[in-house]
Amino acid sequence: MVLFFDLDALVEFLSIGTLSAYSIVSASVVIMRYQPAPIKSDNPNKLEMDDGGSLRNWVPFRDFWDNQPAGRSICVGLFFLVVGYFWLAFTFRLEFHNTIPGYISLFFNVILILVAFLFILGHRENRLELSYKVPLLPWIPCFGLLINVFMMVYLALITWVRLFVWLAVGLVIYFTYGIRHSKEARKSRVVATTSF
Repeated sequence: MVLFFDLDALVEFLSIGTLSAYSIVSASVVIMRYQPAPIKSDNPNKLEMDDGGSLRNWVPFRDFWDNQPAGRSICVGLFFLVVGYFWLAFTFRLEFHNTIPGYISLFFNVILILVAFLFILGHRENRLELSYKVPLLPWIPCFGLLINVFMMVYLALITWVRLFVWLAVGLVIYFTYGIRHSKEARKSRVVATTSF
């Protein structure tokens, strides 16, 4: 491919692809660990779930979030955390941080990041037994997300355009073919047919 394409463009495209994949993994670790997990039950015909993903008592508006579908609150917290990270990274990338409006922007940005992180921290982790778990949750995945976002923001604009074009192509392929032919879809079809 180096014979046909510019080496710098290939390196940047490889970098943004790897960094976005690492970012998705970091976010997925947080989402998966704050989801309800199945627990052993006395009744083998009934599936019971633990309190993973539920909010601790000190979190404001806990009653509102408890009425939402499972996993929505952690996704909202992650969304605002990522928005805060991009806002912070672009403030430094555009060298806006050395101005008075930049200081004000940084102040509100840090508030957004802290509130989003504390909201994530306010969730209970599930009790799923795994052979390996990322330690110091959510600190390590959120810090990894921050580093990835900062490195991605410093890549060229054309690299972002290429990423979104290929991402759109990949999503079209996934939603038209892959989602129905995946192992997980086959497994859920088998479960659905045997449960009736």
